[in-house]
Amino acid sequence: MKRYAKLLAAGLTAALVLAGCGGDADDEPTTTEEPTDTVEPDGDAEEDEPADDAAADDEAAADLEPASVTFVTAAAVILPKEEVATYAVPEALGFFEEEALVVDVVTADGSTAAIQAVASGSADITAADLGSLYAAVEQGVPVTGLGGLVVNWPWRIAVESDSDIQACEDLAGTSIGIISLASGSNPFARSFVEECGLDPDSDVDLVPVGLGPQAAAALQGGEVDSLALFTQAYANLELAGLDFRFLDNPEIFDPLVSLTWIVANDFLEQNPDVIERFLRAANKGLLYSNADPTEAMRVSYDILPDLLGDRSAEDRLEDDSYSLGTWLETTALEGPVDSWESFGELNAEQLEATMDFAISAGTVSEAFPVEDAFDDQLLPGANDFDRDEVLSLLP
Repeated sequence: MKRYAKLLAAGLTAALVLAGCGGDADDEPTTTEEPTDTVEPDGDAEEDEPADDAAADDEAAADLEPASVTFVTAAAVILPKEEVATYAVPEALGFFEEEALVVDVVTADGSTAAIQAVASGSADITAADLGSLYAAVEQGVPVTGLGGLVVNWPWRIAVESDSDIQACEDLAGTSIGIISLASGSNPFARSFVEECGLDPDSDVDLVPVGLGPQAAAALQGGEVDSLALFTQAYANLELAGLDFRFLDNPEIFDPLVSLTWIVANDFLEQNPDVIERFLRAANKGLLYSNADPTEAMRVSYDILPDLLGDRSAEDRLEDDSYSLGTWLETTALEGPVDSWESFGELNAEQLEATMDFAISAGTVSEAFPVEDAFDDQLLPGANDFDRDEVLSLLP
């Protein structure tokens, strides 16, 4: 049975090795909810597929060696983001089945824990922060980045719409709400302030406020004057009625990359075909989801029923589709969706700029060749699928 579960803290004791790593764009506060089995989808996701095509897919899958993959997300709770686009949608539409894969998704509390889970063998692949990957590799953790997922920088500084803060210089003498000291919002806020010509240690006060209602209450109650969150977090607060005004990000953030696919070196050496098949199915899900976030959410509720909370799919669909769509914008490639060919590809500027940011944020002590942490050899195969065939599944 497919399931998701939060990795037990005891299984992540070795995460202390990565204590200096930053968080990622989707770091969340720790949740205490118990692991929950998901519900299998009703019916066959491919029941309307033409018989010949279905037979061809079955034959292709029969030629592959069956394998199991555990995908760990760098957030302690399930949200409408990569869990939907690269896990639930491929599961619901049969993309994993076509690759002869049985995939489970588990959660970890941030990039540090997610990377360590992969390094220790508790999980097989994660989408975690590229800066945290660099920090892990510098510390000798045997992991490798395979390709980008969140390739458009998601972090922003926001104030309430009626705030007197109009430009970054106005942050002097104010307090900025960050998710936590271990979250990616901390190095982002510090770097943002420095780019404004301010000292993050003396000119501003960085205050951990968490996410969601807790962060909103801190801003509205005057505990902080601004927030440093990722775009999807703001989208969820906007759905709750908050109205934000965003400060312009300095240009240094333009080429930065956030979430990146990461595996353990030995798993990459021993199972390159399995990883390529997983990435290909995930890319199909990412394409489908970008083409229609609403349909992506609709097919995902059976796979990840805890997304519903205590509400029905009908009640949640509009808000969740907006939230997912906001996250998907951070994964979007250039041009129309049906023209996308290069899922995961990162250029030298992106890799080097993110290294520079990790150094300036203090998560990496000194630069080293990005090739020591990144290997894109599997991307051609992961991108080898028929885009029109995937998009034809849309209603």
